[in-house]
Amino acid sequence: MMTMEVDFEVWQTLTLKRRGESDTYNDVLRRLLKLKPADALASEPSGERPWEPKGVTLPHGTDLQLTHKGRTYSAKVIDGTMVYNDTTYATPSAAAIDITKTNVNGWRVWFARLPGHTDWQSLDSLRASSRRKSA
Repeated sequence: MMTMEVDFEVWQTLTLKRRGESDTYNDVLRRLLKLKPADALASEPSGERPWEPKGVTLPHGTDLQLTHKGRTYSAKVIDGTMVYNDTTYATPSAAAIDITKTNVNGWRVWFARLPGHTDWQSLDSLRASSRRKSA
């Protein structure tokens, strides 16, 4: 268990916000921070959700690469999100723009290697393939 120092006024305020003896300081902080209750976390999925941007399903563990000005940047699909450099991104374009500092279509510059595969495919081609399957 971790400990945290707080001043008297913070402790007093947290104490006043408790709903009863069984309500812990952690419960109070989770409510104030608008986090799910701790007991709800146990019922959540295993943490291996796919990332599904715009109808494309990329399984947990998918490797992603972007090459810009001769340098290769690597990201990964982790629990339903795209993660690059400890930052999560909702779209491939948001990550690409953050890296390149230019307005770029991330679907065209990111490549994916699905778990268990050796080949890399552009996200654009995966999206086109997904569209053909759903049509």
